Amino acid sequence: MRKTHSFVSLNDMTKFAVWGMAELARPLMLVAVLVFLVGLVLSEVRGSTASDSLWDVLSWLFGSGTLAEDESKLVMGLLLFVGFLGYVLLGLIVWVVSMAAQSVQDDSKTLTWGEVMTGVFWSSNMRRVFTILGLLAAVAVAFWFFLSTPDSPESESAPSGPLPELRFAQLPISYSAVTHLAEDLDSYQDVLRYVTQSVPAGPDVVAALRNRGPGGAHAGGIAVTPVITMIAAGETPVVLATTLRSNQRVRLVTFSGRGITDDPGTLRGKRVGVVLNTVGDIYLDRLLQSGGLARDEVTLVNGRPADLRNLLLNGELDAAVLWDPFVTQAVRLYNAREDKTLGEIEVLLDPALYDLAFNIVTTRDRVAEKREELKKLIAASAAAGQFMQGSPAEAQSRLETWLGLESGDLDHFMGTTSFEVYLDAEQMKQWMKEELMWLQGRRPEIEIPADFSPYVDESLLLEVQAEMAQTP
Repeated sequence: MRKTHSFVSLNDMTKFAVWGMAELARPLMLVAVLVFLVGLVLSEVRGSTASDSLWDVLSWLFGSGTLAEDESKLVMGLLLFVGFLGYVLLGLIVWVVSMAAQSVQDDSKTLTWGEVMTGVFWSSNMRRVFTILGLLAAVAVAFWFFLSTPDSPESESAPSGPLPELRFAQLPISYSAVTHLAEDLDSYQDVLRYVTQSVPAGPDVVAALRNRGPGGAHAGGIAVTPVITMIAAGETPVVLATTLRSNQRVRLVTFSGRGITDDPGTLRGKRVGVVLNTVGDIYLDRLLQSGGLARDEVTLVNGRPADLRNLLLNGELDAAVLWDPFVTQAVRLYNAREDKTLGEIEVLLDPALYDLAFNIVTTRDRVAEKREELKKLIAASAAAGQFMQGSPAEAQSRLETWLGLESGDLDHFMGTTSFEVYLDAEQMKQWMKEELMWLQGRRPEIEIPADFSPYVDESLLLEVQAEMAQTP
């Protein structure tokens, strides 16, 4: 008996190829686009970029990198990677199948499967397809090689893969001058993915340090007072460096019509705004004590600095403990009014009450986890401090632009503040003990540690200073 071969109608094959595979691929291409867009939106919301997220997941997939502790990067990167790759592959399927059908188009002829496959893979049209695909692959390889090749001999020692990340919680106030300028001077370019988290006040920095998720911070800028609230809660904050110091930063803003003078006793019965658990809180307590007043002899209003400034200007407060830029803003906004029914605005200060030390603070586990990144932060801050001392006019101009102030608004700040980045461990321990005793007076259940050494770490700053001294 004669052996028969399997035959297929070219018209049926074409319908199967184009209507079947192509029609299935097209809606899937739309799905791939939507997946990619979801990944893109998530990346932007999380403060990353599409390229960074793609690089992270590619490094992770091929074993040349890690995703650190942020698992959300895996999700974002995979969405971007799968969406982009799916769209490209599905598009190629539509194109290849369509070209294959055209290359063997002859409705009057019945072909064997062997002839069909020969036409698909070796027709003149398909040779063009594979040529184009080969060229695209060559371009992709060349592009990948270009991205992974150092631009200059100096960059040969730079680590490959994604830059290490450091999230820093920062107050948008003059206290953050040094760490802001460290970023503004592009100190982290090519060495660190530095992410600034702008938060309203010290308690918000503490909350960011406590947050272990992707929205949390690895370090932050705060004074001593928020640090001791963490110690009182049984946590292990660690001061790494002091970035600025001044005894004239915390001030009482009031109006002459309120009857408040340099005599703290005139605060009795007044409505006073304060940000609790900050330098303003301890300054107000010491101010009241110097006037022989207890806290319950004034009406305290807790709030964020900007809110207290507005309440003060609206006449809902008699006074508020503030700092720049809120002091400067309050003065300008009030003086711009035609109606000054509250009298003249006044800024009162007792420099003997509080010596502000603003610091770079992290937690004990972060020191071990992010040591090298924290050293880069300290080194950049030290360089920024030197810049502020060497070029005060330019530094002031940059800060006033950042804070939305007018030229000259920070004259007092620049003239009464030290910007040397240092750490006096013994002095810091003493400040911690004094402020914790102050907090214990309000909350007697608080225990004061016998040793504050676990909350101060000089080693990173000393390493940075040694490395900077060796740099020509």
